Amino acid sequence: MGQYVVNETIEIRQYLDSNLSKITQEIICKIGKSKIDAIVLGGSFGRGEGSICIKNDKLHIVNDIDITVFLKPYIKRSRQLQSIVSKLCSNLANELGIKQIDISLSYKFRYLFYEPTVSTLEFIHGNQPLYGAFAYNKLKRRTCSQWDKLPHNEGLMYIYTRGSGLLIAMLLFHSGLANDRFLETFLVERNKAHLAMGDTYLLHVNEYKASYKQRLAFSRSQPFKDLPNVKTIQKKYIEALEWKISPTLDYCDDAIKAININETLELFINHLLWFEGNRLNRIFPSVHNYNNFIIANRQKFRTKPGLSPKKRHQRKMYNIQNRMPILTGLFSEYLELTVDADNKKRESLKMKTLDFLNSFHPEGIIKELSHYLGYEKST
Repeated sequence: MGQYVVNETIEIRQYLDSNLSKITQEIICKIGKSKIDAIVLGGSFGRGEGSICIKNDKLHIVNDIDITVFLKPYIKRSRQLQSIVSKLCSNLANELGIKQIDISLSYKFRYLFYEPTVSTLEFIHGNQPLYGAFAYNKLKRRTCSQWDKLPHNEGLMYIYTRGSGLLIAMLLFHSGLANDRFLETFLVERNKAHLAMGDTYLLHVNEYKASYKQRLAFSRSQPFKDLPNVKTIQKKYIEALEWKISPTLDYCDDAIKAININETLELFINHLLWFEGNRLNRIFPSVHNYNNFIIANRQKFRTKPGLSPKKRHQRKMYNIQNRMPILTGLFSEYLELTVDADNKKRESLKMKTLDFLNSFHPEGIIKELSHYLGYEKST
């Protein structure tokens, strides 16, 4: 087993080994050993760059823990299994005090017929088996040259997922919860928005790499070019990467109040319009213009049915693109939210935000936040 974090100590190693062992045992217990081919740690911890810090004098996991359970080829990925996994994620996160645990079900053979995407290549080049084996060394060698061939529409995935995270930060800030209990979530999601802007730029110039350290080295040595707010984005991207590698939650109330979250939102929207303009070969002067274009061209972007990895990925991107006007519409409402806005308008925006977030990822922090704000299941 390789390391989990950059500056790993014996204490950190033992702490993570204990948590991962507990998660692995629970997965085997709930799903059944006879159904499992392998359990593999992915994400930042899988590639040895997980985020961990000291919180209340104790070690604390900052990043999500991403785990893939590879089923035996003859085991169907049924709704019952999906439900078991969903409950496992929630229960283990609460029991272990981890912000979010994401467990997905897959099959090993799918990686023999993969579509080169960011998530696929990151997993192939950064994983650690927790049970069984995932030894695709030939596949790893074969994909080494594919980082600069990633399709630019992969950036839309970052904008959508991390933009949804920015909505969480906006919701926390405007609800007065960007401190104490939800401080970590606020900081993490704000930083992910900064990461998304830099990551999509690296995809645009064919310089994206899985490793935070590689991305940081490139960003420190090469000036970003030909994008709006270029110096600000590069500076915030470098700061976000440094925070990812060595996070801290040592923020006082005054420091939180000094954070201009609207500045991040404006920066993110302008970058989104720039990136989408390049991807779709158009100029979008405003969110309104962008939304109208996406809605008017839904049929044009529709993909033909098929079961190949390429077709599945195209359908996924098509669905994300169709949901972008909802996300950007919420962004616009938050920008227009003034200090003296009435409570009815604020509550309406909270409800719409939680409706969107629950449809995006109804577990982990979103479930906790919905419960805390009294919206158990937004409908």
